[in-house]
Amino acid sequence: MKKRILLTGSTGFIGSNILPYLLKKKLKVFDILKKKNISRKINKNLARNFKNYQPIFYNSYDDLEKKLKKIKIDIVIHCATFYSLKEDYKTILKIINSNIIFSLFITKNSINNCKKFINFGSMMEFTPPKIPPKNIYALSKICFEKFLKFYSNRNVNIKIYNIKLYETYGDNDKRKKIIPTIIKNYSKNKNFLLLSKKLRMNFIHIDQVINFIDKLIFKNVRSGSYCLRNFKFIQINKMLNNLNFNLKKKIKIKYLNKKLNQQFNNTFNLKIILSKNNIEDYLYDNLKKFDYIK
Repeated sequence: MKKRILLTGSTGFIGSNILPYLLKKKLKVFDILKKKNISRKINKNLARNFKNYQPIFYNSYDDLEKKLKKIKIDIVIHCATFYSLKEDYKTILKIINSNIIFSLFITKNSINNCKKFINFGSMMEFTPPKIPPKNIYALSKICFEKFLKFYSNRNVNIKIYNIKLYETYGDNDKRKKIIPTIIKNYSKNKNFLLLSKKLRMNFIHIDQVINFIDKLIFKNVRSGSYCLRNFKFIQINKMLNNLNFNLKKKIKIKYLNKKLNQQFNNTFNLKIILSKNNIEDYLYDNLKKFDYIK
């Protein structure tokens, strides 16, 4: 029997890459989508091309609850999230509604009978003991994990996987993240604003994330929190200088000289999954498409 997957956040970067992988694996996919925010035409085309794809459009939680009661789920892949560092009233409401209320709703209506629950989080959640989370977003993700653990006690056979990421990258990334911003600004011959020459980051390609999801779906992996990360952290300034050495047109860098408070070893009880992926080669391949001097 095909495994039945409940997927949230399929319009985000991670979810939009996981969805085609699931469909090609011929898994039955129930895709949770808000009616007002989604192009139903696109998802109906997917449904025509993939018999194993079923979009679930909803207007309200009552509407969604009725629809979820009609389906059986083996695995939940929860990618949906709202990320912002702002702390105004409207933003905090969006963070709470998405990262806690919606996430709780999905958990409550799926966890009793499913076998695995895969939840995505961020390394922002990890700080030294007795130091508060870095921002409201991280706090909301920590809160949801506590609720997830609470609900998992109702199904002793379920396996819970909390996946922690630093930075992801890959093709067709429209987020305002560092890698797509470098590519976009380079193509438009605009300055790239770098917080500090000392900035170090860890990047993992989306294909590595999907490879790990494949293991969680098809293999007997222990429950737990996993950090997917590259073997080494990259000093951004050094990487950009290396790229400029090989590019005809140079990346224009403007340094903001901000003070950094970077933490790299606060992994506590996380299980570390290391990967080898060369972010510098990836950037070079994408930048050389625009490597000409006007």
